[in-house]
Amino acid sequence: MDVLFGSLLQLAGAVTLLWSVHVNSASKPDRRIPLLLGNPTRGSRKAYSLQVLGNLFNLGGMYLWIQIMGAPGVLMLLVSFVPWLLAGMLHNRRIAQASLVA
Repeated sequence: MDVLFGSLLQLAGAVTLLWSVHVNSASKPDRRIPLLLGNPTRGSRKAYSLQVLGNLFNLGGMYLWIQIMGAPGVLMLLVSFVPWLLAGMLHNRRIAQASLVA
C-alpha cells in the first residue's frame, strides 16, 4: 500500500511541477525561468503555489519511499525533479533561439 501511495504522490508532484512551468511560461512567455542558479524573476503567484504544492507531494512520496527502501528512497525525488528541469530548459532554449532570430 505504501508503494502505491508513495508512487501516486510522486506522480502528483511531477504533474504539479510541470503544470507550474506551464503556468509560468504562459504568464511570461518572453522571460527565462531561473532553474538552479540565476536571478529569480517575479513570476505568477499561481506558479509559485503550484511549485510549493508539488514539492510537498514529492516530500510526502519520498518519505514513504524512504520507509520502504531506506536511504535509496531519496532518489525518488529525481522522478519529478528531472521532468521539471527539462521543461524549464526547453522553455529557456526556446527563449534563447527566439532572441537570436529577432
